[in-house]
Amino acid sequence: MARTGWARTGGGPDGAGQDQAGADLPAADQASGDSTSTDVASTDVASTDGAAADTTAAKKPCSSGLELFAKDHDNGGDEGAYAMVATADGGVLLLGGNGNGGSSSNALAVRVSPAGGVVWAKELGGADMDRFRGGAAAANGAVAVGSTRSPTNGLDDGWLVHLDSSGKAGLDQHYGGASNDEFLGIAAAPGGWVMAGSTRSLGNGQEEGWLVRVDAKGQLLWQQNYGGTSIDTLAAVIALPNGNFAAVGENSSSAKQGSDAWLLIVQGDGKPLISKTYHMGEHDYATAVAALPDGGLILTGEASANGNPELWVARTDAEGNQLWKDVVTGNQAETGRAVSVLADGGWAVAGDSSSSNPGSLGGIDGWLLRYDAWGNRMWNKHFGSNGNEWFSAIAAPADGGLWLGGRRWASGGLNTWYLRVNAWGHSSCAAAGLCKDKLASDCQDALPCTLDDCDPSAGCSHPALQAGSACGAGQLCTASGCQ
Repeated sequence: MARTGWARTGGGPDGAGQDQAGADLPAADQASGDSTSTDVASTDVASTDGAAADTTAAKKPCSSGLELFAKDHDNGGDEGAYAMVATADGGVLLLGGNGNGGSSSNALAVRVSPAGGVVWAKELGGADMDRFRGGAAAANGAVAVGSTRSPTNGLDDGWLVHLDSSGKAGLDQHYGGASNDEFLGIAAAPGGWVMAGSTRSLGNGQEEGWLVRVDAKGQLLWQQNYGGTSIDTLAAVIALPNGNFAAVGENSSSAKQGSDAWLLIVQGDGKPLISKTYHMGEHDYATAVAALPDGGLILTGEASANGNPELWVARTDAEGNQLWKDVVTGNQAETGRAVSVLADGGWAVAGDSSSSNPGSLGGIDGWLLRYDAWGNRMWNKHFGSNGNEWFSAIAAPADGGLWLGGRRWASGGLNTWYLRVNAWGHSSCAAAGLCKDKLASDCQDALPCTLDDCDPSAGCSHPALQAGSACGAGQLCTASGCQ
């Protein structure tokens, strides 16, 4: 583990595991929504491609009818999920696109029940290129953002759509100008939403970071481009408790070479407060961000290290000062694409890996990494088969487990791929063994220098952290305990 600036390098066992993907599901009906403008109130439960929260009570997954699973959905084209919104019933809404050989695509929304069944699947858009890339919870449903090909100039516009609980589209708004513009993330804001992406219509004509704030009717409150003389983009945004917004992406304008990962914090009116870049190699970028209870932030993305793209996780304070980083290296490519903070104060990162690390399955694997509240990497698991799979989205239900979403190569094409795993990354009740009826809280021992784990054959276990591992604010594990 590469760690700088906050605590000495340390951590628990780097356990790797694997889980196979589950059976295919039949395709559901396709539909397109009407284009209207309605008043849709935002809620306090927000999701980007990085995180979502479930408001249902904790249930033990394998003894309460909530199975663990890995499933595909095929809507008839090359498709995948890029974002996920937790629904009030404990299921999820998957958001992405369904393409046709690269010549056209529709935006795709798939509602999944808590038990893993497809409730409905809807395609939206026109005859050209349309897709969803982010989402957030809203009253009576969710809002989705992405890009749609403009009927006026043939270029991309940023796109905001409200979907009710049955998948019917209501609010349907385009944003942008005379060039290509796209939204990649969205967060709930008081009375509406804020959306993040990139614009060529504003500024210097190259891609610049773009934030747009709208009210509950989708009416523009403000928009602002951010960046410099080169290519700069924003990929995700979250609302902070103090009314500010934090967005992350890629900044080339201030990089000495290539690009740096970028954190931008703005006021509620879009005025920049903090802009920080993080340099690791020639090409670095951030894909997702999540807020910690103490006001700090967790970022993930990709960093250039040892000549390969590598998954990167960093913790910052509330001002964006990096406290530590973890660059997870392999012999090929790894990328972090989504992050979720969990009830115990730790977090999970989802992405993909093509390296032949222990536990790898061949090709590109969906990859899940779990960290404790102090940044010790607890375990990592590979998911999929010997083909290619990618995780792009994550959500945290109340039982301490995780929903994961992405895409998977199957039967000659790409399918939407979604999994529900328990707190230790098992994607079937059979594979979970003695852990199948346990919540994350059942295996907590409250000792700062142990990890809380669960082994399918032995049940709860508590391996000791290595000496020098972080165990508290400014504290490290020693032979005498956490000091």
